[in-house]
Amino acid sequence: MASLGVIFYLTKCLERLYHEWLKRSLEAWQLQVLLLEAAMPSAMLSVVLAKRYGCDANLAAKLVFITLVGSLFTIVFMMNL
Repeated sequence: MASLGVIFYLTKCLERLYHEWLKRSLEAWQLQVLLLEAAMPSAMLSVVLAKRYGCDANLAAKLVFITLVGSLFTIVFMMNL
């Protein structure tokens, strides 16, 4: 339950940042690019680096997959702001 509170708080902070600073200082297309990049999943390079340096590549792949699934929701949400 505490993690949901943290997510809610961070969402409110990002919303305030968006309305007070980003919306005034960036053009519309720049803001759309920024929001789209922020909503993207983590890079696959982390899996390659984990395997190369002897870390847990399976865990890295699972985490990348989780961010991919999560990005399906965040991209839609961010583009509707």
